[in-house]
Amino acid sequence: MRFVKKKKILNANIDGLVEKIDALILGAGLTGLSAAYKLKKAGYKNILILEKEERPGGLLKTNRKEGGAIDQLPHVFFTKNKAAKSLFLKMVGKVYKHSHKLGVLWKEGYVDYPFQNNVHQLELEERKNILLGLLERKPSEEFKVKNFEDFAIKTFGKDLTELFFRPYNEKLWLTPLKKMDYKWFSSKIKMLEGRELVESVLGEENEKNRDVAPHAEFIYPKKGGIEALIDGLVANVGADKIKLNTKITKIDSKKKIVFAGKESFHYDRIISTIPLNDALKFSGILNTANVSRRLKATKVFCVQYVLNEINLPNYHWIYVPSKDLPFYRLTRVDLINPKAFKNKKVLLVECAVSKSNEPNRKISIREVTSHLEKLGILKRKDIARSWSFEHFPAYPVPHFKGEKDISFCLKELLKKQIISAGRSGEWFIKNMDHSILAGFKAAGEILKQ
Repeated sequence: MRFVKKKKILNANIDGLVEKIDALILGAGLTGLSAAYKLKKAGYKNILILEKEERPGGLLKTNRKEGGAIDQLPHVFFTKNKAAKSLFLKMVGKVYKHSHKLGVLWKEGYVDYPFQNNVHQLELEERKNILLGLLERKPSEEFKVKNFEDFAIKTFGKDLTELFFRPYNEKLWLTPLKKMDYKWFSSKIKMLEGRELVESVLGEENEKNRDVAPHAEFIYPKKGGIEALIDGLVANVGADKIKLNTKITKIDSKKKIVFAGKESFHYDRIISTIPLNDALKFSGILNTANVSRRLKATKVFCVQYVLNEINLPNYHWIYVPSKDLPFYRLTRVDLINPKAFKNKKVLLVECAVSKSNEPNRKISIREVTSHLEKLGILKRKDIARSWSFEHFPAYPVPHFKGEKDISFCLKELLKKQIISAGRSGEWFIKNMDHSILAGFKAAGEILKQ
């Protein structure tokens, strides 16, 4: 594919007349590409996407070294939305279909996930304490939920919160539960009622709760890893519509010009999918300074292992709540994509290392490997290959004032006719289908104008 390097016709000169870009999109991740796809389908021809990285895709990048296909971050696709699923299948072609099997690394062994559905697999004393915690919950009318901590205790009881939900989520988000919002949580798991939690403690089967998560059934590309989705979108949008290695430095919404170092781009309509706080800064919106400082995101350090042998149950991925271990999730890539790397076992390990404006927690492949070896998960002699990647921003932290803050920021950008969309653009935890639909929605706003 041949991406844009330099096109004089698109490099706006403030003093001279140049062709105006009909639709300028900031960021060539899934949302930006989905927006461009919809605009092109609607007849827009003069579209340009500016991307700071050397290749498009955002968080959807796949390590294809030595003929492999190992995603830099773990991804699977699931949705109830027909439009999002249709686009995914059109872009990637043939897919693997899976019914998820998930676990939790727990003490000397494993517990099936969802944790709250499998409390009967815990020791008797833990089960008793969880049951007491459920009985001690205050009635709804006496318990006002203000943050994620309140929500977890109200929903699961104190003991279940302390055993799993607090340590896992504080490890993932690097943020105390009391400083986090909770509304995002319902999109990640199916909530259980009190009776269902008691049945979990007692080990009673409940047919309606077997597939309890939105990703209970998921699909994955047979070729190319998750970046096959990006490849398909780029092929449809046109690689010549994407300008890589272009770091935005300023957005002049009055003159409708975006600056990237010495280059400038004159636009008619604009969609921003870059981090929300960056869009605010580049636009010079001063009244959001205090609010944007509260927008934090985690940096994630990922290690990929290609292994001759591995000692893990056949879970697609495993949650790790223990504070004594640096990683929060282990993903068996080869169970999701059997052709990930030449019929070898493939493990992807994720560690949250810092939040915005905070120093990195120092971590290395050697440290991660040492922990995995002590757990008996792998042996050094069985490591055929290993790679590491850092991602920032990886997860926008849902802070407890987030909904109000984000709404305010988005409205301020709209006043300058800047549509901010997507996971980073709306500073919200979005799955792939949500990101596709966010791009479609942003394009729809332009098409209305």
